Amino acid sequence: MKTNKTKLVKQSVQGKIQHPSFGGYRVTTEGQPFILPATGGITYNVHVGDPAFGWVGDHVEPGVSVKNEIEAHNAALGILSCVGNEIIDNQLVVPVTATIPQYLMGSGVGSPYAQKGDYDLITTKANLANYMK
Repeated sequence: MKTNKTKLVKQSVQGKIQHPSFGGYRVTTEGQPFILPATGGITYNVHVGDPAFGWVGDHVEPGVSVKNEIEAHNAALGILSCVGNEIIDNQLVVPVTATIPQYLMGSGVGSPYAQKGDYDLITTKANLANYMK
């Protein structure tokens, strides 16, 4: 694969561990209140590459969630921490583990694009979650 690896500018970014937040109770489609762990903090048992489904949580971020308190710096942290990541053994490996229908994709919270945040799988119906297993 041709890349522009030799032309990439190397920059450092800085953030600190983002404390988990609590947004209140959520309600199931049957009207039952519940609480789930979500974004933030250090997630000890979910790692990059683990299955996305089966966890008792919502928007769980694997590893350590970091944030910069200055919004413009936080945007740079989110984008630049992914661009030009070190390549192990001079190989860039991007395995495809599943094909996801486009109707299950969304950028979350009404955002028009995912470049500055994340890209969500829409799994509110049990049969859609079962499709992804």
